[in-house]
Amino acid sequence: MRLRGRTCLAAAGILILASAGADAQSYHFRPERARRPLELAVRPGDRLRVEAGGCFRAPDQTLVPLLQPDRDAEQGLLFIPGVTMSFVPIADLAGRDLVVPPNLEYPDAPRIWIDWGRFRRDPLETSTLVSSPLPCDSPNRQPHLDIRVTAGSTPDEAAAGTLTLQLSRYDRNLLPFNPTWAGGGQRDVCRSCDGFRLERRADRGPWIPALRSPRCTLQRPSLDWGGCSPRWNPCPEEPRRGGGRGLSGHVNWGPATYTGKLSTVRRGPVHIARDGDAEFFLEPDGGGGLIAQNPGSKYDGKIGLEFSTAQTIRWLRTPWWRQFPFRRVSYRPYASLLGNLRRHAGEKGPFPSLDGRPGTLIGLFGVDNAHAAHSELHPVYAVAVQTAAVARDDQHPRNFGEVGDEGFGHPVGKVFVLAADAEALEGEDGKRPRLLARPGTPERRRTARASAGGADGDL
Repeated sequence: MRLRGRTCLAAAGILILASAGADAQSYHFRPERARRPLELAVRPGDRLRVEAGGCFRAPDQTLVPLLQPDRDAEQGLLFIPGVTMSFVPIADLAGRDLVVPPNLEYPDAPRIWIDWGRFRRDPLETSTLVSSPLPCDSPNRQPHLDIRVTAGSTPDEAAAGTLTLQLSRYDRNLLPFNPTWAGGGQRDVCRSCDGFRLERRADRGPWIPALRSPRCTLQRPSLDWGGCSPRWNPCPEEPRRGGGRGLSGHVNWGPATYTGKLSTVRRGPVHIARDGDAEFFLEPDGGGGLIAQNPGSKYDGKIGLEFSTAQTIRWLRTPWWRQFPFRRVSYRPYASLLGNLRRHAGEKGPFPSLDGRPGTLIGLFGVDNAHAAHSELHPVYAVAVQTAAVARDDQHPRNFGEVGDEGFGHPVGKVFVLAADAEALEGEDGKRPRLLARPGTPERRRTARASAGGADGDL
């Protein structure tokens, strides 16, 4: 919805003022500490400029800033179709030119959403020491969000060749669908991002300059490295770019849906890693999101897939999934040396394998820079895979929102659906995972939770 002329109205508890200009329109919103759609829908080719600030007054009368730049703290979040994969800090978007792809495909009116919540940040992501949440520096100013929209802008050519995802298409769950790198093709993390090399800040703490370099990415990925020791010389073939120490961990862009051909390692029996994760590979339709590999690499032309068997396969009941082995605990490499790989009661014979079966997956998309830098969905939140031949190709819909009783509306697809956020998978080992209600409306997808004792068709 576009507001024309000069208007003042209240929608969902948000005061909106709009003024029209010759070349651009400005929209002024009063944020709330709640999830709300704004009365503003973007259009293909729009160029946006976000400005925000001010403070909320909490029930205990303390002042809480809307913005917490580079802080692991509660703050204002924004979702902009074509610009972000999900909700990201408003502080990450403020003061930047944001471009909506000229060929944006969205299942509904591509409205901007605002939210409030914690966003995890790591000290390695910034050149300044990240400490406690920032105090309010403008106690007399109400929280505000201003968005200036210029229509019909040219594509952002600066993104081409970088690790910037082109978010041109979203599925029915409002997740990016088969996103590709801007400009197409594969990416080399050494040439674009110096292998995510570590350098020293002024306080002598380590950080990764590439994460704030437009030569690497125009987006704001987050880190998950778990305190692993740095990689020495992450780019041996280009020492000028990647000498010294590099990140040994994950650089995450956000949740996404990918379709393609699903296989096990070398198309042989499924492999369960020592940390308890099942490992698969996806040859993505259109080749989106791939990282260049050396010839012969198991990740060549593939996206790696991982999910915890202790929190998924251990609890699944349908016969096909019960063929898979599992570990009772996750992230216990030393315990796995004692051989705690288990099978469901009555299951015998070789482990299952997959050889290029059509599948659809939802997961956290990122680059694993700890193991032969490659793109991955880790963790996988949901997967549906065709496990037997079908008469017609169109019996395998490409949209995950069309999941039926046994997956994709025909009796040969197998699906499990997990909680749609990474934190929900970080529960105590051995506990049943929380399950996500079958995809439906955006609000149902984000908030509905079912118990682990769901119908057999769900598991």
